[in-house]
Amino acid sequence: NTDKLTLLGIDPIQQKGAVALYPNPATTTVTIEAENMRSIRLVNLMGQTVADIVSHASRLDIPLQNLPRGIYFVRVETAESVTTHKLIVK
Repeated sequence: NTDKLTLLGIDPIQQKGAVALYPNPATTTVTIEAENMRSIRLVNLMGQTVADIVSHASRLDIPLQNLPRGIYFVRVETAESVTTHKLIVK
């Protein structure tokens, strides 16, 4: 009698709606990767929108040279989800 064990899991890279944001902390540019991207919003700690970007690309490089150092929230909307990520700009 032999029992068979099957392991199931989800590869985070293959997850629908998965968003990659790097490097973090960032200095000059941040890259955002996600399938079916619709929009990106950068918000500072005071709740002010500092950038609103409409993009349907799967990868976007955002220049950060005009942003002061600090912590920002990056809201990424895709066809499958809306996620928010913390971004540190050095």
